[in-house]
Amino acid sequence: MTDSIRSAPTASSQPDPALAGNAETLRLTLALVMVALSLGFGSGTFLAVLPDLSKFVGVSAGQLNWLTSAQLLCTVVAVPIVGRLGDMFGHRRILFLAVAMTAIGGVLLALATSFAAMLIGRAMQGAIGSLFALGPALVRDRLPTTRGHTVITALAGSLLFGAVLGLLSAASLSKAEHGTQTALAISAVVYATAAALVLAAPESVVRARRSVDVPGAILLVVGLGCVVLGLSRVEVSGWAAPSTAGFLIAGLLVVAGWVRFEASTRHPLIDVRAMANRRVLPPAVIAFAFGVAQYGAQTAAVTFMASPADKLGYGLSMSIRDIAQLLAPCVIVGFIAALCAARLAAFVGERVAFVVGSVLLVLGFASMIAFHESKTSFALALTVQFAGQGIAQAMWPAVLSAAAEPTERGAITSVGQSLETLGGGLSTALFATILSSLVITGTDAPTVGAYVWVWLICGGISATIVPLAYVLRPSRRTVPRL
Repeated sequence: MTDSIRSAPTASSQPDPALAGNAETLRLTLALVMVALSLGFGSGTFLAVLPDLSKFVGVSAGQLNWLTSAQLLCTVVAVPIVGRLGDMFGHRRILFLAVAMTAIGGVLLALATSFAAMLIGRAMQGAIGSLFALGPALVRDRLPTTRGHTVITALAGSLLFGAVLGLLSAASLSKAEHGTQTALAISAVVYATAAALVLAAPESVVRARRSVDVPGAILLVVGLGCVVLGLSRVEVSGWAAPSTAGFLIAGLLVVAGWVRFEASTRHPLIDVRAMANRRVLPPAVIAFAFGVAQYGAQTAAVTFMASPADKLGYGLSMSIRDIAQLLAPCVIVGFIAALCAARLAAFVGERVAFVVGSVLLVLGFASMIAFHESKTSFALALTVQFAGQGIAQAMWPAVLSAAAEPTERGAITSVGQSLETLGGGLSTALFATILSSLVITGTDAPTVGAYVWVWLICGGISATIVPLAYVLRPSRRTVPRL
């Protein structure tokens, strides 16, 4: 009898499954929301302090674009690799390593005294882009469907809220001594805090027995690297120089070979075969176009706002505080537009919703070209542009996922995210070349025409969303309400 009593746990000693489930949900939600918040905070901080970075390392406005390009292109390569490693070794473990690497990159960025060190720090921060590959996988593995949807929805809101906090944090430090370095250091601390919370989150249970597509990763790195090197040579040698043309042609040939290799391999780094589906291709191309419009013009807009009008004959002569205070409401408008996008699509249809987003983007860039002389007109143009970004940001993942077969939705959405980031990385590299090549005589400052070319290209790419929207085939399911 005694042995039976000792071996049988009492009701009070048994853990309550509901309480245990709630605690697990809380720890996982807190960790993922903090990672998204840190990503937004770091992005907002970097965007606000961007004009001041050139003072510390002596680079031009055009060269600053390479900092964004390096981060985005590293994200393109890192996300599929990190996603596969998460399937093999645990999503929480790999997410911690990615966020920790981002924090180390943040420290390097804050302490950097050379452009090369800044470039390495920003490249390391590309790892945190894996949140949107590892986070949903971890949620699907550990949480019920209803709770999982709530957590995934919270990530987008946390990302934008973090961006506003990062902008305001940088603005509050703009007048302080070493304010830029302090703002970047705070950003690194936020990343480190997120990494610590990830360690406390539950680990995924399911493991995949698949290998990483190392040859595909090497081919992609070599191909994109040659393209970027070719673009970087334009400033020195011009478009027609053999070194420029050689790198660009070699890069394009390697990328073409990479596509053929990925289409034939059993476990590709990025599933390019899925793009052959007529339902999938239009929203995937829209994702690429949106990446160009969203990421490509960010650095140009910030450096234009900071340009001293009295010295260059153009620009808005805005301080870090002024830039942050102008961008924060724009980000909020983009967030509200994203929240309204699903309802708009349910009311007027996916095609019309995409067209609305595209038209707003085009109007925003056209207004920046026509009315960039005053802060008020430029702020209104940015607001319209961010509204279009919000709609497109919310629409393409939902439509792309709905267009895919149920067993391929995760892989297809991952491809779309890679295309979006690739569009941003390549466009920022191209715009870095434009802003570094078209300069005022005797200086390294871009001409106003260089900025106009950037906005013109972004507006033209945004306009392509309209015809692409009209070849969209109706989704198998309704776009989910946010």
